[in-house]
Formats: sequence, C-alpha cells, structure tokens
Amino acid sequence: EEPAKEEPAKEEPAKEEPAKEEPAKDTKKEAPKKD
Repeated sequence: EEPAKEEPAKEEPAKEEPAKEEPAKDTKKEAPKKD
C-alpha cells in the first residue's frame, strides 16, 4: 500500500530523480546564481 522509498510510486517523483516539472535541488545548487 505504501510505496517503498527506494522505488516511490510514479505519481510521486523520486527524490533522487525529481520530475522535470520540479527542478532538482541539487541542480539549483550546482547551477550558477543569476539572481
């Protein structure tokens, strides 16, 4: 019933591989700060 953390449900994007709609936090840190 409860999706495993290693293999989360497709409805909920995995933290390691976030959905393209939600930018990965790691990517934000790696990306240069333009603001």
